Amino acid sequence: MTFRYLTALGLVFLMSFSAFLMVNQIVRSQENAASIVNAAGKRRFTSQQVAFNALRWALASDIEERKKFRAALLEARQTFEQNHRGLLYGDASLKLPGTPSPAMRKYYFEGPQALDAMVNRFLALTAIILDMPDAKLTGESQDLKKLVDLTTGPLIKSLNEAVGLYQRESEAEVALLRRAEYIVMILTFFLLMAEALFIFRPMTSDIERKTNQLIEANELLVLERNAAEKANQAKSIFLTNMSHELRTPMHGILSYARFGQQKVETASKEKLKSYFSEILESGSRLMNLLNDVLDLSALDSGKVIYSMKETNLIQLATSVIREMSDLATEKKLSLQIKSDHEELWEIVDAERLKQVVRNLISNAIKFSNEETVVHIEFTSTAGKVILTVVNRGIGIPTSELETVFDKFVQSSKTRTGAGGTGLGLSIC
Repeated sequence: MTFRYLTALGLVFLMSFSAFLMVNQIVRSQENAASIVNAAGKRRFTSQQVAFNALRWALASDIEERKKFRAALLEARQTFEQNHRGLLYGDASLKLPGTPSPAMRKYYFEGPQALDAMVNRFLALTAIILDMPDAKLTGESQDLKKLVDLTTGPLIKSLNEAVGLYQRESEAEVALLRRAEYIVMILTFFLLMAEALFIFRPMTSDIERKTNQLIEANELLVLERNAAEKANQAKSIFLTNMSHELRTPMHGILSYARFGQQKVETASKEKLKSYFSEILESGSRLMNLLNDVLDLSALDSGKVIYSMKETNLIQLATSVIREMSDLATEKKLSLQIKSDHEELWEIVDAERLKQVVRNLISNAIKFSNEETVVHIEFTSTAGKVILTVVNRGIGIPTSELETVFDKFVQSSKTRTGAGGTGLGLSIC
C-alpha cells in the first residue's frame, strides 16, 4: 500500500510539474513573442525614419539643420540594424533569442526578394549617403532616390509581411502549447479518478477537498489565461492601428516631398505651397500621435510635470474647436459651446486640458452621425466645473464603459475602420 501510495503521489507530482512547465513555457513564449514582434515593428518604423531623415537632410538648407538630420539618420540606421541583427542572431539587451524558425530563415535568406539581402542593400545605400560630403547630398542624388524607392516599395512590404509572419508563428506556438496543456489536464483528471477508486477511497473527504482546490486553481488559471489573451489581443490591435496611424502620415510626407522634389522647377508657387501644407498637416498628425504615446509613457511612470495657472475654460474650448473645425466640416458637423457663463476661470494646466478636450472632441467627430451637432457643455456647481462632450453617434455598450478608458482598448462598436490607437481616452 505504501509503494502504491508513493507511486500515486509521484505521478501526481509529475503531472502538476508538467502543468507548471506548460504554463511557464506559455508565459516565456508570450514574452519572447512580444519582444520579437516589438523588434520587428521597430525595425519597420525605423526604416521609414531613415528615409525621412535622409530626405530632410538633403532638402535642408541650414548647416545646423543638415547636421541634425544627418545625426538622426545615423541613429535611426543603427537602431534599424540592431533590431534586424537581433532578430536573426539574438540580442540580450533587446531580449531577442535569435533562433528564427526554418520558415523565417527561408523568408530572410532565400528567393529573389530575400529580406536579409534587401536589408543589406538598404544599409549599404544608407552608408553611401552617410559617407557623402555634405555639400554633394541633394534631393537629386541618385542614391537617395534609390533609398526612398526601396524604403517605400519592396522593403516596407517585406517588413510588414515579416511582422505578420512573427505574429502567426507566435499564435501557432501558443496554440500548440495549449493543446499540450489540455492533454496534461486530461491525463491528470484520469489519474486522480484511478487513485480515488483504487487507493484513496478511505480518504474520500480529503480527496474531495484537494480536488476542489485543483478545480479552483484550474479555473483561476483559465481566468488568468483569458485575461492574458485579452491583453494580447488589445496589444495586437494596438500594433496594427499604430502601424496604420504611423504609416499614413509618413506616406503623406514622403509622397508630397517627392512631388515637390520632382516638380520644383516647373510647379507654381501655389502648387508648391499646397505640397508644403500637406507635408505640414501629415507631420502634425504624426507629431500628435507620438505625443500621445510619450504622454502615456509619462503618465505610466508618474513623471508628468503640470504647469498650473488661471485659465478661461470657455476660451480654451473655443481654441480647440477652431483647431478641429476642418475635421468637423468634412463630416458636416457643427461644434457648439453651451454654457451659462461667458467666462469660466479655473486654475489648470492649459496644454494638458487642451489635449483632453481635443481627444474627446476628436472621438466625437469620428463616431458622430453626419449633419449633427457636437455640444461642448460647461456646468458650474458646488465650486466645480463639469465639462461634457455630447454627440449623436453609435455610442458605447454599457459593459465597456469602464474598460474603454484602459490603454490600447477600443469599444467593439468603434472598431469600424475610423482609425485611432486606443490611447486618446486613456490619456483623458
